[in-house]
Amino acid sequence: MLPPAEFLAGLIEQYLHATFHHVFYSSLWMENDQRLAHMQAAINRLDERTEKARLRIYALRQEEITEEIEEIMLSAEALLRRAPTP
Repeated sequence: MLPPAEFLAGLIEQYLHATFHHVFYSSLWMENDQRLAHMQAAINRLDERTEKARLRIYALRQEEITEEIEEIMLSAEALLRRAPTP
């Protein structure tokens, strides 16, 4: 059997060891949790920007299509004016 002083010293050593591990791993956990939160926020911002860019591309393409239709209509109208009338 261990003498009480030796037992207490060993118990304190084990307690401090467990406490330091707990503090260290809690700190590491919180740091990684913060990193994850920052990365998720960055991903969300990128998703928002991607969606805005996609909508802008769709709007520009729609403008191009509208311009092409206008050109076709104007060309058809010009052809009809030049066609000889019987």
